[in-house]
Amino acid sequence: MRQLNYEEITLDKEKSSPLYLQLADELRRQIGSVSLNSSERLISERKLSERLGVDRTTVNKAYGELLKEGLLMQRSARTLCISAETRRKNVTPFPNIGIILPQQFSSLIERNNGLPLQYIKGIIDSAAARHISTIMIQLPDLDASYAEIDLFNQELAKHLIGIIHLGGRGVYPDRPLERLMQFEKLPQVMISAYPLFPNIGTVTADSFPGGYALAEQILAFGHKKLGIIHYMSTLDAQGRSRYFTYEVYFRPQKLLRIFQKYGFECDERYHCFQCGNYPAILRKLKKKREEGNLPTVYWCINDEVAHWTIKALEELGMRVPKDISVVGYDGSSVVSEDKLTTIAHPFYAIGYRSLNLLQDYYENGKNEQNSHVEIATSLVVRKTLGRAKDFTRKYESS
Repeated sequence: MRQLNYEEITLDKEKSSPLYLQLADELRRQIGSVSLNSSERLISERKLSERLGVDRTTVNKAYGELLKEGLLMQRSARTLCISAETRRKNVTPFPNIGIILPQQFSSLIERNNGLPLQYIKGIIDSAAARHISTIMIQLPDLDASYAEIDLFNQELAKHLIGIIHLGGRGVYPDRPLERLMQFEKLPQVMISAYPLFPNIGTVTADSFPGGYALAEQILAFGHKKLGIIHYMSTLDAQGRSRYFTYEVYFRPQKLLRIFQKYGFECDERYHCFQCGNYPAILRKLKKKREEGNLPTVYWCINDEVAHWTIKALEELGMRVPKDISVVGYDGSSVVSEDKLTTIAHPFYAIGYRSLNLLQDYYENGKNEQNSHVEIATSLVVRKTLGRAKDFTRKYESS
């Protein structure tokens, strides 16, 4: 962390510009190079006037200029220090925000079916509307020293008004990530996850609107038995991160409560767990069919799992949705001309709102009222949700 270097201050008595304005300019330049909110105390008017060989009134007026600008604050009657407003005053003409990438950009997009790109589009569009630039940032290596990590964080604080997290690197401990998330001098927002650090805000999807719409639709189609297909080992499993919990891990519990409220049979025997790939889903669905434990509709944790489920059911000789219905969650198609009924996750809106929230933190600080923002989901009805088989026969006969 740099300190003010009074030895670098030079004043030219031959210039027409008053000495106090020259000194204010020199101090302004010095303050701009100091880390965010360092709260460094300035030396007294007497000491600085003696060091520079100028009248004490010159120093007093220079300090007064910086006080009026908000670059300095009065800690006591005799003590001035760098203000918390310093960073905003210095950065505002050319504001930048950083997007922390948990992986290389291409890997992040390819491994997640392009879904993170929807977040990034929202962030960039929101930033552009506010004339803010965006910078993609990768964290230091996992074996970086604390000194390297702290220097990295201080440099971010000098050049950014805040950062947005897209997730973690999937390792523990991740000292660079942990150290950054603990860095309270830099406003931070996390997308679609609940951070364990109180200084970080979050923007997530509200799964209840889409869930209630789905429950109404499947009830109208005569379904009574409903199963859930999840890639985790249980409905309430929450992953391994020690720094945050992804919103997706709370999704099954929330929708299960809705389904139970509507009176659907969501018996454990219908659910399929540890379905992280197509072979696993095929194997488990085959066993469910042999046991006679297939529901009339499956809700899947995401669209990718839903597509694997449809493929597995068709391989087992069942028709979707005539024999069994399948619903996903994401709403961002992984195939062209998608026919999947799904709960649409508001990727773009979450990204857009995260930048708004970050700017709010930067200008007004984080508080209980703006710590968490939820964006509503919605139901997209397509061709993989139909009437329950028994209900269809009854409907056709009437």
